[in-house]
Order: sequence, then structure tokens, then C-alpha cells
Amino acid sequence: MLSLCSQYCLAQSANDKKDEPVFDHYLGAQVGQLIMHLFNSNANSIGTGNPYLVTYSMNNHKTGWGIRFGAGLNATANSTAGASSLTTTDNTDFQFRAGIEKVIEIAPKWTAGTGFDLIINSQNDNNTVNNFNQYDTTLTTTKTKVLSFGGGVFGKINYHLGKRILIGTEGSLYYTTGTKNQTVDVTTTYSVNPSTFTESKTRPGIHQGNFNLPIVVYLILKF
Repeated sequence: MLSLCSQYCLAQSANDKKDEPVFDHYLGAQVGQLIMHLFNSNANSIGTGNPYLVTYSMNNHKTGWGIRFGAGLNATANSTAGASSLTTTDNTDFQFRAGIEKVIEIAPKWTAGTGFDLIINSQNDNNTVNNFNQYDTTLTTTKTKVLSFGGGVFGKINYHLGKRILIGTEGSLYYTTGTKNQTVDVTTTYSVNPSTFTESKTRPGIHQGNFNLPIVVYLILKF
């Protein structure tokens, strides 16, 4: 029985050639801000609208069909002191996407692709303002949490600088929906009167459509 089975065993398929892999893998990172800094000292004020700092995609070498992922993280923490106030900010924003795409060669060294993404966004912002004088102190704490889901279509184009190095850009049209939880606590401490405390909470629904122009620049490694 084992001898008969050996007639149908193949070590590799016909596509498993060294110079023609079954899948192409692409790992990209945004370099637009870095390029802008070389020509503009105020590049921090220039935004791309695309929050996905790192991307990865895997495409079938023959058909061009594949899957892709993207992620972005923005975390800031700072404090500002004034003559009679102290402001502290701690913000964390996270974005993630996963989708399918179709990539085709449109010209020598040029490829283009389109597809559909599912996305999830998470935002957690904390802001504290402490106003004080010789008579009283007011502490205002604002906590905002946003969670949204959605999806949309995208298009991209890449130029092959070499066999393994590409540079590309993409544009997208996304729609998201979710909730925004915000809590505002105000505590006032008086020098002669008892302290007071008030709290307000809101939870509005959010709906947003985003059209990201193809101005983001990705440096991509193919392997």
C-alpha cells in the first residue's frame, strides 16, 4: 500500500520554485513625515490622514489576491504649568484594519491594487486641569473613551525601486460607527467652606465617514 501511495507523492508543487514563490509578502512603514522633515522644519503640522503606521500584506504570486493588515498607535503624555494652573494630558489612540485585496501589474515596475477593509478604532483620553489660588482650588478631570467599528474600500499604487524595495501610496473611503463615553468630574475645595463635587456623563453615538487622500508615503520591503 505504501509503495502505491509513493506514486502520487510530490516533494513540492510546480509553483514552489525559488524564483517564483507561491506568496509574496510585503511589510511597509510610513516615511512621509521623515521625508517632510528633510525639506520642512514645521513638518509636524502636516498630516496624512492615514493612521496606519505599519502595514503587512500577503498576496498570491500568480493571481494577485491576498490579505492585508495595518496598525497604528499614538500615545502622548505631557503636563503644562502656569502661574495658577496645572494641566495634565494622557492620550492613547489605537487603530487596526484587516482586509482583502487584488494586486495587478499595470506597467514595468508599477503595481496597483484595490480591495475592502474592516477597521476598529479605540481612543482613551484623560485630561486634568487644576486651577488654584490662595482661596480655593478647582480640579476638573475629563475622561473620554471612544470605540468604533466600520469598513470601506481602498486603492493603492506601488513603484518598485528594486527587487525587494518598493515605495507606495494609498487612498481610502471608510465609514465607522460607535459610541463615545465621556465623564467630567469637577471638585472644588474652599479654604473656609466644605468642598463640592459634581459629575456629568454623556454617551452619544458617533457616525463618521473618512476619505483619506493618497498623500501618505510607505516604504515597503518585499520578501
